Amino acid sequence: MSMLRAVFLAVPLWSACTTPPAGAERPPGKDSRMDTQGTITIAETTVGQVAGCRIGVSNIWTEEFTGEDGRRQRAPRASLTIVGCPGGGTELRVHQGQKIQIGTQWFLVQQVRETPNNRGSVTLLPQRGK
Repeated sequence: MSMLRAVFLAVPLWSACTTPPAGAERPPGKDSRMDTQGTITIAETTVGQVAGCRIGVSNIWTEEFTGEDGRRQRAPRASLTIVGCPGGGTELRVHQGQKIQIGTQWFLVQQVRETPNNRGSVTLLPQRGK
């Protein structure tokens, strides 16, 4: 990874380290959006606000991996950095169809969109329970 790209990726994630005051819920962020069903889309190289936590989407790429069903598949994946949650932060590699926990809430990764020569995005759909 080039030094310029590393610095570019670090800036949005560094800004994710600031936590809003207790009880303050921020909107998803200028490069993120929420629809009427609560689905949240976060653009690559930006930070969104989800379930009281800050979520940075740093990279999206296509790779081969083993899914929850045990089958090998090749599909887009994204690197998420989650900070500002009770219990500390974490980093995840996610793919479409995966269920993840952010704070105390569960989400379905509805879409991981990789777009050549442009920013992709990750779309999360809130779930009831695991």
